[in-house]
Amino acid sequence: RGYAYKMATFIDTMMVWWSVAVNYLVRARAWFGDNLKITWTTKMSRSKNSSSTSKPETVTPTGNDDFSWLGLCALGFPIRGRNVKILTEPHEYYSVLKERMSTASRRIELASLYLGVDQLERDLVQTLNNSLARNPNLRCRILLDHLRGTRGQTNSCTLLQPMLAEFRERMSLHLYHTPNFRGLLKSVLPERVNEGMGVQHMKVYIFDDNVLISGANLSHSYFANRQDRYIEFQDCKNLADFLSKLLHVVEKYSFVYQMDGTVSDPPCGQNPLLSGTSSQLFKQKLKKEVEALVHPDDPKEFTIEENAEFDSVVYPLVQMGQVGVTQDEEVTQKLFASYPQGSNTFLASGYFNLPPFYTQTILQGKGKWNIIAASPQANGFYGAKGISGHIPNMYVHFGNKFLTEVYKQQRESDVKYHEYLKYDWTFHGKGLWHYPANEELPTLVLAGSSNFGNRSVFQDLELQVAIVTKNTLLRKSLHEECRNLFKYTSTLNMESTKRPERQLELWERVATAFLSKRV
Repeated sequence: RGYAYKMATFIDTMMVWWSVAVNYLVRARAWFGDNLKITWTTKMSRSKNSSSTSKPETVTPTGNDDFSWLGLCALGFPIRGRNVKILTEPHEYYSVLKERMSTASRRIELASLYLGVDQLERDLVQTLNNSLARNPNLRCRILLDHLRGTRGQTNSCTLLQPMLAEFRERMSLHLYHTPNFRGLLKSVLPERVNEGMGVQHMKVYIFDDNVLISGANLSHSYFANRQDRYIEFQDCKNLADFLSKLLHVVEKYSFVYQMDGTVSDPPCGQNPLLSGTSSQLFKQKLKKEVEALVHPDDPKEFTIEENAEFDSVVYPLVQMGQVGVTQDEEVTQKLFASYPQGSNTFLASGYFNLPPFYTQTILQGKGKWNIIAASPQANGFYGAKGISGHIPNMYVHFGNKFLTEVYKQQRESDVKYHEYLKYDWTFHGKGLWHYPANEELPTLVLAGSSNFGNRSVFQDLELQVAIVTKNTLLRKSLHEECRNLFKYTSTLNMESTKRPERQLELWERVATAFLSKRV
């Protein structure tokens, strides 16, 4: 095992250094023009079994739609379906954030990748500032990613710094930094590219006993024309308290941004940027604390009825692959395997790049699937400079590869692949809607920050919730949410993969093969 671990670490390190080389290759290409352009359309001969992301074990489908077993894998919180509100538009998301900030009386806790610095974000910060000034009992905690939150001269931290100085006793800003990015590598990888090493990606917004779960960050495009999902749980104290504890644990292992602009070490006493023992202890301790929190002490299955007071159950699912927490991955894999013949499942991902074991579980199952991913033009990196501008092409390749596997296993009649395209919008939606056989409304959904991709599984800190419900009105709302997303999609087939615009240059294919775990 020790030898295998060293080999895996060595291979992963080589992949990272390859990303450095690719970054400078992009710069060289921009300098020398298109002389390096070579189109290679032959199929890559990489075996699916040789992938470093393959799982050694498979999950046998149970062949039924009974999700009571989720209570054996995760903490379940019975709730009233009428207390769940589905938001569908970015402007609704922004309005709810401002309204909840204005009316919170005890606590505001925000966890996101970053906070933008444009006018809408400044107005949001001003709303938060006003609430803290008006209510001396209100406390605010913010958790962001260190790499993304400190990018640029004007960034998330500098925007919040005046508030930290004004409300120093009632406000905190924590910055999580992956323990897998330090030393010489940290001084070489440029901004944006370095985020492929792993980030704090959870999107949880708590206002007193109300919780907003989303995949959306706190920046202008997510408030305007970047489509995502947003589910609010109103008056759900137990759920809010649990998620607050989870954020407390991560904050304990995050750097603390001070009111004078300096950053102090994590309260846990372990610095993730130090080599050797400190970094390993950081991973071990964080994993231990998170797993102690997310796994039920007294596992039990939940049975819900349509007319009962609590007609729905929410199961928070946590994934922190960089430190070995794999709860969300394990539950998702079991869910994928459990869908029986006649069922219909819709899966959305803003960055579609499934690990091989997810793909095989889907294709070896009996249920029908509809996948929605971002088209190249709806990808958030479309038109970006440098290596980031080639990321949409990478996801084109992942989509082509998935479709090829669908046809290879003769599942094209049951597994459909769609791409989202809406003029002047980007697509960042993610999650799942499951419809039992012979039913027109979903009974289970997944929503949160995970894109179900390699990066979500292996690199980033993710949180999503599984909602199992018998509430008819809630099921109708979730159905409408799903249907609205698919209004702007087109269906692809094998002929689609052969279009000239969906072919990658040779160097892009090679880079994609090496970097597939980090995008």
